[in-house]
Amino acid sequence: MRAQVTVEFILLLVIMLTMFATVSIPLVNYVTDTISDTSIAINLGASVQRIRNTAEEVALMGCGSYKNITVYVESDPLAQSNIRWNSTYIWGDYYDNKGEKQILSKVAIPDYIKISSGCPIALNTYEIRIEKDCTSQNPTQEGVIGYEEAIK
Repeated sequence: MRAQVTVEFILLLVIMLTMFATVSIPLVNYVTDTISDTSIAINLGASVQRIRNTAEEVALMGCGSYKNITVYVESDPLAQSNIRWNSTYIWGDYYDNKGEKQILSKVAIPDYIKISSGCPIALNTYEIRIEKDCTSQNPTQEGVIGYEEAIK
């Protein structure tokens, strides 16, 4: 009699643990993927904002003024993170855990600001030069740092 109760209890416990595992493991995977995507987006957004703030600062200086800053870009080969710019905007992009390309909102930079990147100075760390170019409106140089820069 006692053995039957023990066996039934163990069997019931195994069934409950199996049900718990089938519900919780996919949920944990989803949360982990979401946290990873959010982390990449936040890091890219912070770097983009840092470049923009420096561009605003340089815009207030005299012609020919410049500032060099270092920027870190996540190196996950699945995310393929990049920071891009053109003559009027800076933005970031990456691939999320579903393989879909996510593009962060474009952030405007002042006219006459020229952004250029040098060689990577350390693993996933890039030096960016932000310069006030008063000789022309909207310098047309485009650029990218991050995954695409690393595979060149």
